[in-house]
Amino acid sequence: MTRHRQLLIFAIFLSLFAFLADGTGNKKVTFADKGEKFYYFNPDSPQSNMVRLKQEMDNFLKQANFPFSFTPFARFSDFDRLSKVVPPNFVLLPQWYFEKNRDKMQFVPLLVPTRNGSTSYRKLLLTSKQSEATLTTLTKKTLAMTFLGADGGSQLTKLLFAQHNINVDDLNIVVTPKDSDALFALALGQVEMALVSEENLTNIGKVNPIILESVRSLTESIPISLPILCYRKGAIPQEKIEEIKNLFLGSNKKQIAIMDILQFDGWQEYYN
Repeated sequence: MTRHRQLLIFAIFLSLFAFLADGTGNKKVTFADKGEKFYYFNPDSPQSNMVRLKQEMDNFLKQANFPFSFTPFARFSDFDRLSKVVPPNFVLLPQWYFEKNRDKMQFVPLLVPTRNGSTSYRKLLLTSKQSEATLTTLTKKTLAMTFLGADGGSQLTKLLFAQHNINVDDLNIVVTPKDSDALFALALGQVEMALVSEENLTNIGKVNPIILESVRSLTESIPISLPILCYRKGAIPQEKIEEIKNLFLGSNKKQIAIMDILQFDGWQEYYN
């Protein structure tokens, strides 16, 4: 094993240890049996600490006189199952899930967040710096990425591969719970490519430059919408919807606090 690979593995273990020490570990987020529900699912988020996120959001909403039970989900299967069994009053969710379920689950879009002034982000198709892979030699390569729905192949084609005339069926796709997991899998040599957001790559690179230095970008996706804040039609009085909307759109300390918690820098009204 080369010294560079030893340092890289050590850097990744430090990153994983940081996530565990930060409160994620194997702890389960418990679900409240009563009260209003606010769900959150965003596998591409730079925010990795689900336990802390729940605690801070519960406190924030309570202090703002919205006694919602905030439940963040790390895994799609848990989010999808509970959303259908115990539908949320409010939910912050990926655009692809919203588009597929908006009518069936009566989701009404309210707001979309911004990051660095934009309501969208891009994902990078990464490979190892030692790899000789190019966009014309991807057949049979293994790609790690977060879940994009049951029709993930067509979603991936639309976001990335259509512009390069690449057939997604020629790839072996490994689904990871979090964006950062895909990057770690690539850095450890478990896969040959990873689809990772620019934000996550930058954030992890700040903590462990060795990981950043070990990968290179083959191409980038078209812009992807940040998660959409929705309410469920008929589940919340209109005045409460307006209050939540004004809370998120405000410029006071409460609004700034929620931005820090969710790692956004603003909100805009959603226009389809």
